[in-house]
Amino acid sequence: MVVTENDGSSSAQPEVRSSHNIVEKRYRMSINDKLGELRQLVDGRDSKVHSLTVCLSVCLSVCLSV
Repeated sequence: MVVTENDGSSSAQPEVRSSHNIVEKRYRMSINDKLGELRQLVDGRDSKVHSLTVCLSVCLSVCLSV
């Protein structure tokens, strides 16, 4: 039987993971908010246009205006 010493790192793991999840959620919410604003500018109303479509529309508009 192998005896290993418990240094308490296993109890810190969920805490680190939880704080990481909170940071990631804030990051996703920020991106989604900005995409929503961009969607509203591009489409002009509250629509359900896919994010990729919005980004492509903006890219095409910028490229064609140069």
